[in-house]
Amino acid sequence: MSGKKKLKILVVDDNDDLRDAIIFLLELLDHDALGVESAEGAEELIKDTKYDLIFSDIKMKGKDGIEFSKEVNDKHPEMPVVLMTAYNDFGEFLERAKEQKVFDVVPKPLTEEKILEVIDRVRLKNEGKSSYR
Repeated sequence: MSGKKKLKILVVDDNDDLRDAIIFLLELLDHDALGVESAEGAEELIKDTKYDLIFSDIKMKGKDGIEFSKEVNDKHPEMPVVLMTAYNDFGEFLERAKEQKVFDVVPKPLTEEKILEVIDRVRLKNEGKSSYR
């Protein structure tokens, strides 16, 4: 890694294979990554731990990613949430996501290029040089 701060990243997805693949990629990029399968599980983790970034699936069993992002924004507004979706039509989700001040909505599968782009934007935001979309 090139001297940049390692980020602590939480991945919330009920698809074990996708969650594990994203975590693997984040670890290859030299970040600390942890995964959980539900918004409810993630809410327990963020009570005691600050994450630099949260990737969350939109469609999950139980609470969906947009409801989860509202909880995060209400209680931990400094933690950016990026919602992931495998659905081609972002329209339905985009409006709801904007209302919850979601940092970004990205397509799945998540590519290394997209992860790096999001991480760079989070770093800029943390340095006060950028804001939420």
